[in-house]
Amino acid sequence: MVQAQVLTQAEPKRSDRFLSNVLWNWSQVALSLFSALILSRYIIRKLGPEGYGLWQLSYSLIGYYGLLDLGFRSAVVFYAAQYRAREEFEALNELISTLLVYFSVMAAVLIGVSVLLAGSAYRFFPVSPAYRDAFAKLVLIIGISIASSIVFNVFSGLVEGFQRFDLANQVRMVSFVVRYFGCALLLFLGYGLVAMGIIALVSQILLNILYIIISRQIFPGLRFSFRLVRKRAWTHTAAYGVHTFVASVANTTLEQSPSLVIGHLNGGADVGYYNLPLRILTYAADAVSRVGIVVAAQAAELTAKGRLDVLAKLGIYANRYCFVLYMPLVLMVWVYGRELIDLWVGQNYVAHSAALLPILLLGAALGMAGQFSSSTILFGMGKHRGYSHALMAEAVANVIGMILVVPRFGLVGAAWVASSLMVLVRGGITPWLVCRQLQYSVAAYFQQIFVRPVLTGLPVLLLIWFFKVRFWPGNTWWQIVAATGITVLTYWGSAYLTCLEPSHRALIWNWVARGIARMRAVPVGETDG
Repeated sequence: MVQAQVLTQAEPKRSDRFLSNVLWNWSQVALSLFSALILSRYIIRKLGPEGYGLWQLSYSLIGYYGLLDLGFRSAVVFYAAQYRAREEFEALNELISTLLVYFSVMAAVLIGVSVLLAGSAYRFFPVSPAYRDAFAKLVLIIGISIASSIVFNVFSGLVEGFQRFDLANQVRMVSFVVRYFGCALLLFLGYGLVAMGIIALVSQILLNILYIIISRQIFPGLRFSFRLVRKRAWTHTAAYGVHTFVASVANTTLEQSPSLVIGHLNGGADVGYYNLPLRILTYAADAVSRVGIVVAAQAAELTAKGRLDVLAKLGIYANRYCFVLYMPLVLMVWVYGRELIDLWVGQNYVAHSAALLPILLLGAALGMAGQFSSSTILFGMGKHRGYSHALMAEAVANVIGMILVVPRFGLVGAAWVASSLMVLVRGGITPWLVCRQLQYSVAAYFQQIFVRPVLTGLPVLLLIWFFKVRFWPGNTWWQIVAATGITVLTYWGSAYLTCLEPSHRALIWNWVARGIARMRAVPVGETDG
C-alpha cells in the first residue's frame, strides 16, 4: 500500500514545526538580503543603468509565462496538505502525475514562444543598438529557464504542502548561491548579460533536480505514471485553481507591468531606477512572504481537520509578527533612505530613486508586511475568490494608472499609484474578507495587529533621528551599520516584551533550550508552548 511507504516518524508539535519552518525560511531571506546589499550593488555598477534595466525588463517580460500555471501550484500545496492529513496518498500521486503531463506540454509551448519573442522583443522597447543582440539572447535564455521551472512547480508545491520548508530552503539556498555568486564572478571576468542568463538557467536546472530528490525523500511513495493521469484530478484541481489563476494573473501584472509600461514609455534606464528601491523593499518583504507560505499550509491542514477556531489568532499573530520584523526597515528608510542609496549605488540613483523609497515603503509595510498572511489564510481555507477579484481590480487600476500618470508625473507618480492601490486592496479589503469568513471584528483584527508594533516604534524612531542629527549623519557604511544595529536591537528588544504573546516567548526559549540540549546530547523534556 502507498500509505505504508510514507514516512512514519512522529509529527512535531504544530507550534514547534511552525517556528522551525519560519526560521528556515528566514535563513534564505538573510542570504537574499546579503545579495541585495552586496552582490546586487556590484552587479548594478558593472552593468550600468541600461544594462541593469534590461536585466530587470527581461524578467518582467518573461514573467508572464507563469500565468500558464493556472493556479495549479497553489492547488498542489493545498491538496498535498489535505491528502497528507487524510492519508489519501493514491489521490496525491494521481494529482502529481496529471499535472506533470500538463506542465510539460505548457513548457514546450513556452519554449517555442521564447524563440519567436527573442527576435522581436527589442522593437517594443527603446533598446540601444549596443544591447539589442544581448537582449534578444537574454529573453530566449530566461524564457527557457522559466518554462522549465513551471514543470517542477509540482515538486516544490508538494514539499511546501508537506511543510518541509527546511529542505525547501536548503535547496533554494544552493541554487541562489550558484546564481548570484556565479553572476558576480562572470561580470568580474568581463562577461555580460548573456552569460548572466546562462548561469541563471544552470541554477534553475539545479533547483529542479534538487526538488525531485527531496520530494522522493519526504514522500517515498511518490510515483509518476501515465496510467495515473486522471481527468477528474485535473478538473478537481482546476476548481480550486481557477480563482488562484485570477490572483496569479493579477500578481504577475502587478509585478511586471510597471517595468513594461515604464520601459515602453521611458526606456530601460528608468526601469532600473524604479526597480532599485522596489528591490530593497521586496527583499525585506520576502521574510514576510516566507511566514505567509507556512501559514497557508497550516491553514489548509487546520481546515481539513475542522480546526477553524484557531485561524483568527493565526492571522493576528502571523501578521503582527511580520509587521514587527519589517519595522526596523521602515524606521531606517524614513531616517536614512537617501544616504543608503547614495552609499549603495551612487548619486545618480539618489536623484532618480530616493524619492520613490518612502512612497513605496508605505504600501509595502501596510499592504504586504502587515497583511500578507491574511491572503494566505484565504488560500489555505479555499475561500480566496473575493481576494482574487480584488487583486485583479488592483492590477487593472495599476496598469491604467501607470499609463496615465508616468508621462506627466514620472517615476514618483508611478510609485504613488502602486503604493496607494496596495494599501487599499491588500491592506484594507483583504483583512476585511478574512474577518468576514471567520466572523471576526475587523476593528479588533486591525487593532491587535498594528497598535502595539506602531507604538513600540515611535520612541525608536525619535532615538534614531537623534543619533543621525548628533552623531551619525549616514556618510559612511559604518555609520549606517551602527544605526541599523541600534534600530534592530532597540526595536526588536522592545517588541519582544510588547508585541510577543507570553506563550510565544516561552515557546522561543523552549525551542532554543532544546537546540542547546541536542548539541550537548542532553535530553530535555517536552513542554507546552
